[in-house]
Amino acid sequence: MNKIKILAILILSFLAFFQSNVIAQELTEVQTSAQRDLLAAIDRLNQLRDQIAEERIPLSRRISSRENSILSLRSEAAKIQAANDANTLALEDIRNDLQEWEEENNFLTSLLDEYARRFEGSLNVTERENYKNDLAAFNALDPNQTGENRISVQLELIDKGFARMRRALGGDQYQSEVITEDGILSPGQVTRFGPLAYYQNTSSDISGMVISGEGEIPHLFTDTSGLGEISNINSEGQTILPIDVTNGKAISIEDSDDSLFEHIGKGGIWIIPILLFAGLSTIASIIKLKQIYRIKMPERGSLHDVLSSLVNGDKNAAATAADQIPYPIGDMIKQGVNHADENKELVEEIMYESMLDTQPRLEKYLSLIAISAATAPLLGLLGTVTGMINTFELITLFGTGDAQSLSSGISEALITTEFGLIVAIPALIMHAMLSRKVQAIMTDMEKFAVIFVNGLPNKRR
Repeated sequence: MNKIKILAILILSFLAFFQSNVIAQELTEVQTSAQRDLLAAIDRLNQLRDQIAEERIPLSRRISSRENSILSLRSEAAKIQAANDANTLALEDIRNDLQEWEEENNFLTSLLDEYARRFEGSLNVTERENYKNDLAAFNALDPNQTGENRISVQLELIDKGFARMRRALGGDQYQSEVITEDGILSPGQVTRFGPLAYYQNTSSDISGMVISGEGEIPHLFTDTSGLGEISNINSEGQTILPIDVTNGKAISIEDSDDSLFEHIGKGGIWIIPILLFAGLSTIASIIKLKQIYRIKMPERGSLHDVLSSLVNGDKNAAATAADQIPYPIGDMIKQGVNHADENKELVEEIMYESMLDTQPRLEKYLSLIAISAATAPLLGLLGTVTGMINTFELITLFGTGDAQSLSSGISEALITTEFGLIVAIPALIMHAMLSRKVQAIMTDMEKFAVIFVNGLPNKRR
């Protein structure tokens, strides 16, 4: 057994020795191979270094050339960018200048339009025919249109305006047509001094001052206050003429003044019932004034005479004294005298019946005055509503451009309100005054009735 162990140990030792030799040999071979590879790698490295050294100079030259090209391109790009920025700024400046020129052109165009409108408004009514074509060309322009055509029309109108001003310095004369006082359109010569125009027709010996009529038609105003001297303008070159500082407005206002019936006629259909209530309330007020203010209050001693006669038992004397007392207190006292022998309560009832009989007579027609005072403003309001309805109907048909076409409805609305208040206010005052007077009379009757009853000799109640 020991031999086997020794043998095994020997075998293992041999194997270990053999293996170590093999390993050492392999290591030697590996080291040799690695040495060879290292030397080969060093040779290749040296070759590469030599190759790199050979290629570095041309490559550096190429890199320098590319860098120079890049710098040149960058410089050129910077120049192009600067030129582009300059062009952009120049274009923006041009756009700004163009916008400023457009704004200035629009401003000048609006000024020329304003001048044209003022020029049209400053023309005398007799001159409009002479500038009709120029004004028509201007009014035909599109408000949004700009350009040489519009400016040329405006400038032509300005030239006409300056020429008109030069002619007006010493007085301008031209031919025109006016409507004379007999309604005939008559041609003749017009002499204009500023806003004033004077007409003369030598063939018919008609002359006068020209004013604007309906529809801007020239009308002739003739008067004896110096207008006959117009004919001396042509013969002597100078004359003295009257001047209307209102430029015809005073004459137009005077001609437009309506008479009372014309003014009432503009009130429409509702002015008729208003005037009807006005007449009824006026008649009723006159009747009641005469009736009520003719009533006199009895003197203080008159009732004393009646009572004294009753105390003395002389009923006839008391009745005679009662007849001297004015109506209506006298009638009431007379009723009391006739029943003086009755119980005082019955006398009170009889005198109260006399008061009740008198009150409706005194208050008669007062309700008509009150109704007129209440109804007239309502009718005026109704006329206002119908007038405004007519006005809006005319606006629907013709628009708001023609104010003259709307004047009828507005006149109806305002005139009915005016007359409604004119009728209502006096009627209201008259009703209050008459009612107060009737109440005072009834109070006096009641006071005299109480005095009479208390003064009766019969104290039974």
